[in-house]
Amino acid sequence: MKFVYIYLCLSCLILCACEDEIAEGRALWDQTVTSRVDGQEPAMADVDPEFLETLDAHGGLGRWRAFTAVSFLLRDFPTGDGERTLADFHRVDLRTRNQNIEGENYRIVSRGDSTWISPGVAVTGIPPRMYNNASFYLFGMPFVFGDPGLSVEHAGTTTFRSETLEQFDVTVPDDTGDGGNDYRIYVDPQTHQLRYGAWTVSYPAVADLELHQVARFDDWQTVNGMLVPAAITLFTKEGEEPTADTPGAPIYFERVAFSDRAFSASIFERPPGTVADRSHLR
Repeated sequence: MKFVYIYLCLSCLILCACEDEIAEGRALWDQTVTSRVDGQEPAMADVDPEFLETLDAHGGLGRWRAFTAVSFLLRDFPTGDGERTLADFHRVDLRTRNQNIEGENYRIVSRGDSTWISPGVAVTGIPPRMYNNASFYLFGMPFVFGDPGLSVEHAGTTTFRSETLEQFDVTVPDDTGDGGNDYRIYVDPQTHQLRYGAWTVSYPAVADLELHQVARFDDWQTVNGMLVPAAITLFTKEGEEPTADTPGAPIYFERVAFSDRAFSASIFERPPGTVADRSHLR
């Protein structure tokens, strides 16, 4: 059985924004950081200045934070048996990160630290909580690396998979999320867009498998001024980092829509008949 489990926070995307779009993104960011929410300024990660260029190339962190919600159709997400893939519709509250995922024969709802699924935790072929997190982080890079508590350090120019790229090292505290992964992300030095991400899977339910993953961002789409992934190829290998010869699993994002209007809070309530996923508990 070939495990293709996926847990992330990783790298992403894109085609270069034009100069006025970048300027607008910076203006939105300036507006965001100078505004106050509940009496406090919005916090962000500790990042090197070079990473701000990457955020700008993807549409700008200010623009990202100006939206309240996003929805998308995800296709061909690989499962643990390496044969079946998932296709489902995602609705995400960008402020709380609550999620509602609806597949053909299952539903996943995440609110706060709780994740529920119907009809049962085995229906998705991978832990639903892990899938819930991974799918959003794949879609949300590089912006998820701007979250408070994280740090992003510019590690200089390097060669990765025969490409000359800028490397950034992302540190996630152990008490953040379900694993506290650290990541390496690789950026095109000309466009400042993300090209690859690399990490070791630390999700508790599969940590013993020693899975290493590389994500290659293959195609982008512009939606509401944001450059987001259209196609990603994920490479997974046990015991060591995937090489150029490792088979990859393509994943697609379609029907992407951002909104400044929040979804109804009711879609993030625990649905009747669901069970809690506790796979993150060690």
